[in-house]
Amino acid sequence: ALIAAALCLGAYYLRSVLAPSWTGALARLAEAILAITGLVVASELVGVVGLFEPGFIVAACVALGFGVAAWARGREPLADLPAPPVPPVSPWMVAVGAVAAFVVVVHWAMPTQQALDIGMYSQDTIWYHMSFAGRFAQDAQVGPVQITDPLKVVSWFYPQNSELIHGVGIASFHHDVLSPLLNLGWLSLCLLAAWCIGRPYGLGPLTLVAAVIVLDTPMMVEQAGNGPSDTIALFFLLAALALLVNLDAGRRGPAAPASEPLTPFLGSSAGATGPLFIAALAAGLAIGTKITLLATIGALTLGVLWLGRSQLKRVAVVWIGGLAIPSIFWYARNTVEAHNPLPWVQKGPLPGPDQLDLYPRKPHTVAHYATDTHVWKAWFFHALDDRLGPIWFLLLAAAIGALVYLVFRGRTPMLRVLAGVGIVACLAYVFTPLSAAGAQGSPSGFAPNLRYFSPGFAAGLVLLPLVLVSLGGTAEAAAAALKRNSRLVVLVFGGLVAAFLVGTIVQITFNAPHFSQAEIQRIATEGQTGFRSFAQDSYESAKLPGALLLAAALVLVPLALLLPSSKRSRRLIAGAGSVAVVAVILVLGWHQSRDYVRDRYDTTLANPFEREAGFRASTQWKQIQQWGRVQKDTRIGVVGRAAAFGQYVFYGPDISNHVQYVADEIPNGGSRPIDSCLLWRRDLNAGHYDYVVITPRLGNEAFSTPPEIAWTTDKNSQAIISTGPAAVFKLNGPLDIAGCAPATASTSKARAKASA
Repeated sequence: ALIAAALCLGAYYLRSVLAPSWTGALARLAEAILAITGLVVASELVGVVGLFEPGFIVAACVALGFGVAAWARGREPLADLPAPPVPPVSPWMVAVGAVAAFVVVVHWAMPTQQALDIGMYSQDTIWYHMSFAGRFAQDAQVGPVQITDPLKVVSWFYPQNSELIHGVGIASFHHDVLSPLLNLGWLSLCLLAAWCIGRPYGLGPLTLVAAVIVLDTPMMVEQAGNGPSDTIALFFLLAALALLVNLDAGRRGPAAPASEPLTPFLGSSAGATGPLFIAALAAGLAIGTKITLLATIGALTLGVLWLGRSQLKRVAVVWIGGLAIPSIFWYARNTVEAHNPLPWVQKGPLPGPDQLDLYPRKPHTVAHYATDTHVWKAWFFHALDDRLGPIWFLLLAAAIGALVYLVFRGRTPMLRVLAGVGIVACLAYVFTPLSAAGAQGSPSGFAPNLRYFSPGFAAGLVLLPLVLVSLGGTAEAAAAALKRNSRLVVLVFGGLVAAFLVGTIVQITFNAPHFSQAEIQRIATEGQTGFRSFAQDSYESAKLPGALLLAAALVLVPLALLLPSSKRSRRLIAGAGSVAVVAVILVLGWHQSRDYVRDRYDTTLANPFEREAGFRASTQWKQIQQWGRVQKDTRIGVVGRAAAFGQYVFYGPDISNHVQYVADEIPNGGSRPIDSCLLWRRDLNAGHYDYVVITPRLGNEAFSTPPEIAWTTDKNSQAIISTGPAAVFKLNGPLDIAGCAPATASTSKARAKASA
């Protein structure tokens, strides 16, 4: 409560200085960006010096929030631009947009409740997203990297704004009950940003429905109740687009000509500085969250600098400074740890970790299969149908067509630039490593990694309604033209609504995967849990009442505040509503948090991995997971494929277990598998582990017996779980280094026997 109150108050007053004419939804969006930036910066400041603890986090946020509020209240607003116009919107359009928003929140709320019942199970969540967040809270610092495996993908160097926010929740509550809810919050902010993109032209409901189409696809719904950072990154991108669209609309004002040549404008007015800075913060939050947005934000940066070339120095300082504030920490950390801000790119003089290529799916890009018709027919078309809905080809044509049209025919320079950024986002996806990962000719990673396409896809669809702006250059001219062409507006709006109904509700609720059993078996063998996520199978009638309640709180309650005509009535309703919401949260949240901590990762309740052909579908893994989920205040070493991809389940109910993948650390922040008994025992002894979890090795068959089992067998170790190719050892003291000779001989005999 203190963190939220302080940062929101500071954001409110700072926005009143930077963009005083912005009101309503646009002002709330800008304040959300400022508040999130404050949370990220405050957390980094305390975390980098080892003080990432509840008291220090609260103190830093309170000092920053109330300090900024006190400073801003005594400041004169910056030179301001006219407020962006807010043309009236037909009530029926608002109603349809509200229904679309309500439905998508209901869809997301169901798997969110599922996660609150049994825990977060998506692979990336329990592999590294939540592992990073848990380690932040455990070690009270955010500087050192946490090596989670010896794979070539080097995930521990990813920017971690999302994990940092999860870490704040874990540190505050000493468990992760808030984490399944966060992506539902980011979804809500995505809807707000999408509305604001069309707001200055009276097209808010259209841009909202366009975003709902993307957010309600299975590609995005699988994020609900889990820890992946795609939704929060998409919010930051949409927020940057929305802020720039409104900056453009406000700068032009009523007197601007309907057709203005392609000229620079950002540097022509000092009033653009504040809004431009807030937009830069949103873009910086995006690249501080997801590396796949680096090319997209790079293109946006070039576009902004080109638009502001008449006063390039000022625009560059404002934009690049805003970019750096919420993102530079992670790239600076990479430079310190790996001597390279982008350690996964090792070209020229830049060094990086020398990782082995052990990732189950070999890296290939979509561009690699551009002319391979067999792969398109056997893999891509089926995955697109499963992840984007049965009319995916129409949606892609609309999104890409809108971007191309606006690049060449957009009526303002800003719209042309933003459309160009959307095209860059689409092209960046096509050439992104792992976008079509898998064995040659079998890109099993295409379906789960289609989420990398969401920025370009969303940019295209939310900018589609702005094609109608070409009917008039200014807001007034556009509104008049839209009124004259009301049938066209109805046609576009109806098309978006139809696409939403056909491509999302039908797809998520009724559609089944179209893959053959052989394809699913091959995918499962490579480590993917199948094309349809566990979240997509969780639409149970028992979850509907809670989903409706959450959707009402996030969609209907804010709309209800707009019904009274007077501000006083709105404030009374807001106050009473806030008290009621807090009471409900306290009653339901207390009960839910106790159940969540008790039941998370209990395999007797559910095991989403049962659809796999790999080790985590076995009864052996269930036994290991059941053991790990109840441990507290221990040091646990893990090794092997299943243990790496599922390591977060061993953090325990109160996130108190120190879990570390046991590997040989190499220069520039890398790691390699340990290949000798001597080094293995030395690492275990140096780590002072209480337990070690051993599962089949990365790069090997799912049920092959790893040599670490023989290497760990010692007078000071006790096998408390021994299940064929896996084991859990309790370490009662240092392992005997001299005992490696018989252990190595035993391993050699076992390998020879298996080979024979």
